[in-house]
Amino acid sequence: MRPALSFLRRLWPRRLAGQLIALLLLALILSQAASIVIFMDERRVAIRAAERKQILERTASVVRLIESTPEALHGQIVRSASTGHLRFWLAEEGPRGPTMPTRATTNCSGA
Repeated sequence: MRPALSFLRRLWPRRLAGQLIALLLLALILSQAASIVIFMDERRVAIRAAERKQILERTASVVRLIESTPEALHGQIVRSASTGHLRFWLAEEGPRGPTMPTRATTNCSGA
């Protein structure tokens, strides 16, 4: 611990002007680091919101397509619309059981 402290004392300027410049540079570096962390988090939140929106739009499009096509094509449509992060499938029952009147239900998982 002592060698590190003596090393830092050697780097620290002795004159008041030098100390002020060093302190301002240190404050500038810390503020830049804080702003980078804030902007990285903001970017992560924006990307997640865009992903959610894309998943919802894609799901709505698949449901509309399934409702407007013959039943023979439904399996092919669902397979074509599915990806590694988003999977669709057809079910005879709704998410709450057979009481929900639906012709086909799409579900997504992932992302």
